Amino acid sequence: MSSPEILSPVSISRVGNANSPDSNASLVELSTSSPRNSVKLKSTQVQSMLRTNPYKYTIIENTGKRKSDCWSSFGFPAIIKKNSDPQRIDGFVSCKKCFTTYSFMSNSTRMLNQHNCESSKERNIILEANGTSPTQGRLTSFFRTKQASLKESEIMKIKDLQVEWICRNIRPFSIVEDNGLRRLIQECDRYGNINVDQVLRGADVTAAHSSKLAEDHRARISEELLEPLENDAVTFCPDMWSDPVHQVSYLGITATFVNDQFEFRSYDLCCSPFEEEDKTAESILANGLNKNIQSEGGISLCQSTKVRWLSIMQLLESIDRSFKETKKILQEKKKSCLIDRWIIKRLIHLLRPFKHIMKMIQKGNEPSLYLVLICVMTLRKALSSFENLIKFNKEHDLVSIKSDNENCDDEYDFESEESDGIRFFRLRLLELLESMFVLEPIHFAAAFLHPRYRYLRKCSNTQINACKSYVRRHFKEISERENLKRVALARQSEQISEQNDSAEPPLKKKKRFGEEYESGDLSDEYGETEDEVDKYLSMRIDPELIVDNPL
Repeated sequence: MSSPEILSPVSISRVGNANSPDSNASLVELSTSSPRNSVKLKSTQVQSMLRTNPYKYTIIENTGKRKSDCWSSFGFPAIIKKNSDPQRIDGFVSCKKCFTTYSFMSNSTRMLNQHNCESSKERNIILEANGTSPTQGRLTSFFRTKQASLKESEIMKIKDLQVEWICRNIRPFSIVEDNGLRRLIQECDRYGNINVDQVLRGADVTAAHSSKLAEDHRARISEELLEPLENDAVTFCPDMWSDPVHQVSYLGITATFVNDQFEFRSYDLCCSPFEEEDKTAESILANGLNKNIQSEGGISLCQSTKVRWLSIMQLLESIDRSFKETKKILQEKKKSCLIDRWIIKRLIHLLRPFKHIMKMIQKGNEPSLYLVLICVMTLRKALSSFENLIKFNKEHDLVSIKSDNENCDDEYDFESEESDGIRFFRLRLLELLESMFVLEPIHFAAAFLHPRYRYLRKCSNTQINACKSYVRRHFKEISERENLKRVALARQSEQISEQNDSAEPPLKKKKRFGEEYESGDLSDEYGETEDEVDKYLSMRIDPELIVDNPL
């Protein structure tokens, strides 16, 4: 068996001056005349001669008695002689189809059997049809070998993956001591015959290493969050989820952003078990009440939950739909005074704008930053007066209003005078909306960069001008960064060209006929003094072609 130094494939890119006829001729003469000088001829040069001079060089068959199947695709390179047989170039073997040439100083055919080209694929098909494997077996399958020892860096890498697997899937640390897992890893181990105890650690070591790995991840995430935080381009969202094994609810915080390489990133920063009051008794009572309501022909009531944003609205709507059945059951229990349909309807009308907005902004992984300005302005307008609240309900819930009109129930007239209680809640919601939601420049810029809202209607001139200045400033910063990158790349290319002495000077650009009469980049639609913002505002965009996703 030969070593890789004796028998090794050589890439074509390493050919030096193999195309030079004088150099190749002299090397071939040395190779064929004296075996000691055969090393002066490289396999890449022989490969190049076979490809470029088919009338001077050829590949002859191996006439040996004991031949491997690979010799159906390989032969010996030779020089074509006019008055005699081709003269073999010693020390090399070449593929008949792709002319790939290997150094051949022994009888080993290992590299020839591993050669991959169309002819080798055909040979593999023939071998598979005959029930013979096209690849040689490993030496470890024939005799025992000494157990290998992994490097410390490889052991550390496996330890990191081990901790990540346990933490991401919420598995106990003792799972790494499971005998079935160890047998599986020992069987599928890609590193060969090693002792798995040298790689997998116990629960205590894994638990201790998780702290170190957590610190490494925190440092990496903190460094990655610096650029988005400086540019106010990161979103922190609460997330509620449940463990399917232990049935425990968790409340976490997720950070989502797009980095400077325009790659979407999402990280779960923290989570803790969500603790809420025990409502077992209330749930039992509600379940019994729902059965009675359904037996009367009504619809079951929805329960309100603190962590579900729309649950209070769903509860009120379910009570309104089954009000008669619920009222009848409460009268039997002498508790009918606890429910008032007029108040329920007014609360539904008051909360309907929030329900509509919550459905609008739940877009999954789609960008929704541009909706912040639109949603806040919509809520402010709807809550600014009782008339605007009535108008919003008429525009966004025609089904409920139509059913109310069909019932002709004057007692619950939708447009009746606003009560003091509803007015208090409406003004309180408006006050909280003003204090809790502060519109930042990035919110105006996000709406401005969406083609559908680029004119920022309903915004003041001061807000529009501030938004344009904000966008222009960031465009300028982006342009400066791109210019710095181009300058760095230009300097790097100049250094490479200076190091390459054989580099040819760039060709001079030819002047086109009539070039002095051309219009260039002038446009009738845009003026020469307009920047990106002005051009963007003056573009003619068909509203029917605009989609919700701005990306």
